[in-house]
This record gives sequence, structure tokens and C-alpha cells, in this order.
Amino acid sequence: MAVLGKFKRNGEAHSARQRGASFARKQDPRSAREQGARSAREREPRVTRAINQSLFPFQSQFQVPTPFPLSVDLRLASTRRLWQSRRLPLASVRASVSACGRPTLFHERSESPSPSPSPTPSLSPSPFPTPFPTPFPFLSPSLFLLSFLFLGCGDDTPVNAPIDASKWEKPEGSHGGAVERIAAPAFSGDSAYDYVARQVAFGPRVPNSAEHRACGEWLAGELERHGAQVTVQRGKVRAYDGTVLDMANIIGAFHPERNNRILLYAHWDTRPFADKDTIRQREPIDGANDGGSGVGVLLEVARHLNDASLPENLGVDIIFFDAEDYGSPEWAQASIRGFRDWCLGSQFWANQPHEIGYNARFGILLDMVGSEDAIFNREGTSMAFAPSVVQKVWAAADRLGYGELFSTNVTPETIDDNLFVSQLAGIPSANIVHYQVQVLPMGYGPYHHTHRDNMDIISRETLLAVGEVVMDVVWND
Repeated sequence: MAVLGKFKRNGEAHSARQRGASFARKQDPRSAREQGARSAREREPRVTRAINQSLFPFQSQFQVPTPFPLSVDLRLASTRRLWQSRRLPLASVRASVSACGRPTLFHERSESPSPSPSPTPSLSPSPFPTPFPTPFPFLSPSLFLLSFLFLGCGDDTPVNAPIDASKWEKPEGSHGGAVERIAAPAFSGDSAYDYVARQVAFGPRVPNSAEHRACGEWLAGELERHGAQVTVQRGKVRAYDGTVLDMANIIGAFHPERNNRILLYAHWDTRPFADKDTIRQREPIDGANDGGSGVGVLLEVARHLNDASLPENLGVDIIFFDAEDYGSPEWAQASIRGFRDWCLGSQFWANQPHEIGYNARFGILLDMVGSEDAIFNREGTSMAFAPSVVQKVWAAADRLGYGELFSTNVTPETIDDNLFVSQLAGIPSANIVHYQVQVLPMGYGPYHHTHRDNMDIISRETLLAVGEVVMDVVWND
């Protein structure tokens, strides 16, 4: 993944000599982004704009300077879902749809062709896509909602305030007592550690390599062994340098007949270069943490997803995305696609899911979740697209005693798989990722994209903490 304005560096200042010098000379991206948002706001009626500012407070709280606009051309169906569910303001919808084109991917499916989905209806120009009833017919919908602005209904909690876990508890039952949370099966940190080690044993999992193909077959087999209905979504994507990559997204569906679904995902490929190292920079890395750790935790979670204690109406999907880490190296010029050089597998899937009309209530991404010195701050893109999911996950961590590991600090917006799953597929997702703030160097840690990313830095205790938090959320939320 990459950080907007950092290009996956550990907090170093963005170098105009190495990247984007011509871009920086032509325009100030921060001012361009602000002008685009301002022009979109100016086209809205004043009352509607006031309502949007009240309903969507995160729009103004998480404006992080970036060298590229975060928005990508949204599929209209996904945009409308986010808009109608009040997760995306009208101004953001308009700015996103007009910001830039879709990722320039080309692909082919190994499965038989599927029927085309029905055309997506156009977006309504109104901030409310359907008539909004009010108890006072003589008031317009906008004025009715505006009246709530003066009743003090807003939440004045600061962005970095500690999370109050109590407000996320289940409602009281019929007898007046709080509904007890379901105890998830025991997660094994040792088992997750072993899953990470077995991936590393294949060697670097770089697309188009024999090690990559062998590991992919093993991952699909493990999901099937744990009771999943497995789909391997194969395709071809073009890397930053024009290399055509044979990629495979590996999907395991548990209880596929159930409509109430949660999506858990990680990337399983590894970086083809050690571009942040001082030696052997053009050799691939082991990727024990960056790639292996998230997959290891999810394989251990998968082992329990057929347990009888799982809520009977719940289905869970696990996706291992491919070609996430094939973005441009430190020494190379980024392509014209910019940040879309990263996360090619999730972009592929978000534009063409494995099932037509696939949807999940929310998603959780695990990325770099195994190091012994990990700290999981609230990631900026997650806060922009899925603040309620972030609160859900961090509140679970606090209840389980992992409040120090799951910090309430907020990181800059980053480029990771959750961006494209949230924005293109319309599934709001939280990213549990080791990203350091308020320390120097800021970023993903000193071993990120180096040969030090090996089994020596993997901690069973960290894997255990992340696994227990994820399973608590799945079993109870």
C-alpha cells in the first residue's frame, strides 16, 4: 500500500527530485482538491449544504493534504449505495464522479461468462433520492431536517478522544438486562504464526513466479479444508512499468446461502523489490509481515467459521487479494495512474466482483498485523469512508484489553485495498494496519519493504490480539 504524499515511505518528505516534480510545478494538488470541493459545495442550495455538514461531520475532519485526489471514478451503483446510506455526502459524490477515470485495467475471467447486470439507474440530483416524509406536511424536507440543527443533536466528541466502548454495547433485553456478547471460539496465536511461516517457506510470492502459483494453490486448499466455498478469480492486470501480471484473487465463502454478510480480507502477494533497503534492492522480500501476517490471521479465523456458535443468520467471506504490492519502486517514476499503480487485485475485484450484485454490511482489512512492535492507529481512509466500522473494531479491542495496541490516534489517508473496496465496491471497510504517528520516522516501520521483513519480527502475541478482536467483531456485530 502507499501513503498519499509519502509513496509508501516511512514518513520521509515527498521528494520532488524523485517523484512528481513536473506535477508539483504544474499545480498545487492541495489547492486543486480544495477548489473542486468548494465548487461542488457552491452548486448545492444553502440549506442542503448546512444539512450535509451536520449529517457528515467526517467530511471536514479528515482533510489530509495529498498529492493526488483520493477520489476515483465510482461505479454509480456503489456511489448510490454510499449516498443513500448517508456514508458519502453529495459534494463528495459529485467530486468523485468527475475527478478522474477508472483504473486502466484489462482482465479476463477464467470462469464462464456471467449474464450482464441490469443497467444502473441514474443518480437523482436531490440530496434525498426518495421523498423524505415529515410529520409536518407544510414544512419542506430540508427545513424539517434543518430544525434539528438547533436542537443540539450533534456529537462534539473530538476526533482523537478515547472511545467509549459502552455506547457500542447491545441494547437492553426484554428483562431489562444488557444482552450478553457471544464468546467467540479461542483464537490460537501459535496457529496463526504457523500459517505465516508456511507462506514464507514458499519464498517471495511475486506474481508470475512459481512460488506465487504454489502458494496460491495452497491458500485455496486451506480455505476449502476449513469448509469454504472457494472461487479463484483469475485475470491479467498491467503494472506501473507495463508488465502484464497473472493475478488470482482467492475467495472463500462461508455459509454462502446467508444474505447477512461480513467481508474479511488481506493481500497475499509480496513486494518484488526491497526498494527501501540499502542492500539487494532489486531482489524480492519475504513479506512475513507485509502480506503474510494478515493472511495468517484470517486462515486461523477461517478455521472457526463453521463453529456452531457463529450467529445462525451470518455469512462471512474471506478474500486474499493479489497484486497489491506491485506499485512503482522508490527509484522509478510513477505511471500516469499515480496511486492506482497499487492494489491492482482489489481494483480488479471491485470493478468485477466474483458474484454479480455482491454486497456485505462492512469489511475489515488486515495489513501488517504481526510485528512485535506494532501499533494500530485509526487509519485515515477508514475514518473517511467507514468511521462506524472503525469505532466497532476499536471498541471491541478496548473491551478485550487491547486498548494500548489499538490507539485512538488518526493516521493520514493511505492507499490500501480498503480504499477501493469502500469506494468502488461500496462496502465500508476498516483497515487494521501498523502505521506509526507521533514518532520519527512516521510510517510503516523500519523493516517495511526491506529484507528485514521476515519471520524474526513476527510476534505470536500481536497475531493473537488482532485475531481475537476480529473474531469478537464477527461474532457480535
